[in-house]
Amino acid sequence: MSDFIRPEVKVWFERNQELLFAVFLLILGLIGIGRGVFLGATLSLAVGGTLFLIALPLIRRSAMRLKLTRGQAAGIVLIDERRIGFLGPDGGGFLESDHLHGVDLRISDGVATWTLIGEEGQSLMVPVKAKGGEALYDRFTSLPGFSLSTALDLIEANAEGSHRIWRNPDLKAGSAALLSGDNP
Repeated sequence: MSDFIRPEVKVWFERNQELLFAVFLLILGLIGIGRGVFLGATLSLAVGGTLFLIALPLIRRSAMRLKLTRGQAAGIVLIDERRIGFLGPDGGGFLESDHLHGVDLRISDGVATWTLIGEEGQSLMVPVKAKGGEALYDRFTSLPGFSLSTALDLIEANAEGSHRIWRNPDLKAGSAALLSGDNP
């Protein structure tokens, strides 16, 4: 029976399952709202409205994730508890996410790379399209004031250069020099 579904179709469904589930919730919500409005079913209207409101941010998040992970780059991202790691053919390393002081996005020759800056100025460079990179988005969205939509806009526009996406709002004055690149 598993041979009935073509492998590329199976991969497509696996890659898009989160978005498909969100769209399914949206459709159920719209059906519930429609039933509630036209048939006067208050419970149906309430459930449909709730499903609709739950589906909207899920669709947005899923669509962003799909846009950012289209294609693959060399290397793999590892997230373990509060540690962010990257293992690639040209290097890698680990940073404690609790000690993260900044996140930059560097785009050069159409290749986007996250630069994660630690508390002592150490940096970890992670290609945006590295395998497992979607786990970074969940970690980034937990940072206060981090804007994933800004990063997505820069990647889609292929805006060459280095862009500060996030800076720890609790930085001490001495640490600001590390983040600005003024350190020796």
